[in-house]
Amino acid sequence: MAKKYYLSFHLTTNEILIEVVAFCSTNSFLVYKQKSSYQNLEALTNILLSFKTLCKSKLRFEKKKNELITSLIIDESFNDQLTFKLQQAEIFVKSNLVEFFQKSELDALMAKQDLDLKIFSKLNQQNIYFQTTTNLGEQKIYQHFPQGKIASTVKQLALSTYVNKDHKLAYFIDLFEEYGFNLNYIFANNQTLLFNHNSNEVTKKILIKLEANSLIFSLVINNAVLDTKIITFSIADIISKVQQATNLDVQICELLLKSTLENYDTLVTLDKTSLSKNQKLCLQIIEHLISKTNDVIKKFMLKNKIGWNHIYIAGHNQKLLAVALGKWAKHFEVIKGFESEVSLQTQGIMHYLEHFKIEDNSQNNTISNFPLPRKTFFNKLKTIFSFKK
Repeated sequence: MAKKYYLSFHLTTNEILIEVVAFCSTNSFLVYKQKSSYQNLEALTNILLSFKTLCKSKLRFEKKKNELITSLIIDESFNDQLTFKLQQAEIFVKSNLVEFFQKSELDALMAKQDLDLKIFSKLNQQNIYFQTTTNLGEQKIYQHFPQGKIASTVKQLALSTYVNKDHKLAYFIDLFEEYGFNLNYIFANNQTLLFNHNSNEVTKKILIKLEANSLIFSLVINNAVLDTKIITFSIADIISKVQQATNLDVQICELLLKSTLENYDTLVTLDKTSLSKNQKLCLQIIEHLISKTNDVIKKFMLKNKIGWNHIYIAGHNQKLLAVALGKWAKHFEVIKGFESEVSLQTQGIMHYLEHFKIEDNSQNNTISNFPLPRKTFFNKLKTIFSFKK
């Protein structure tokens, strides 16, 4: 029986996670999962070569009768190697009825705005919205191409992602093609996480992730990541502060900090008299860091006018983040998938391609809750593309 396989490569600057998931009817199961570290191009080459050999000898999911969908997930750690460009195009509809072939007209206009493809490789194009205008001046915004709608003009706004062909990431991507892994899709890491939250709304969202040594939050519209801010911090510095406050050995401070972080949601509910002196001191340090973190998040939300109902959180320390946000945020959602060993990123891709992307062919989703942009909207968007590590 033919099966559909999802192969995903999740690439960071020093690790690669490879996952293979089989999908048959409504059931899916993990076939293969392996995380490996690499330091250079040669090491990554060896990892891909070993996996290719494994595919041919044991996994054998590349049979002709099977469907294979391959995706590359690019981590935020590569942001400094990426170039982003906002693109817009507009066509006139002579018949006042939008037809499918006119999508190719928009595509051609968008392609003319691409960066020099002799210098850059285009990784993807993320649609933000389509806007129609009738002869009477009525405007509507759609999530997908508005085929079959009444309009005199159709405007498209999209964000394209490029990598300079001389950058390390470009060489990494070429490796996948070299070893026969045809990349059907290239996604940003944050995109794949939000794919788990199925929504027909085109509205501003903020995705906040708390990882082992960084806080990452992104502005997203219709799965297009418009702005990402990364704040790095050093666990060693935090341990040093705990050591200064408690006068304990470094190893004991590490254990104390780890225990406090893992049990933070419980500790903050206890009577302070039931805590040890060192636990109180460690909690004070964590509370101070959380306060500073909350201030940064609030400023980011205020700057981008993000509503309370559009906060999403993820990451290895999402439980800690949820407790911290719960002190002031009116509403937020934790990005969750189904109970599985499959990563949230791969789950998101599967969910998007199986359920959400098919709506590209459905033109019934008018965006009623997303305000039409003012004339300065495009200029404002250009000013927020500050991708910093």
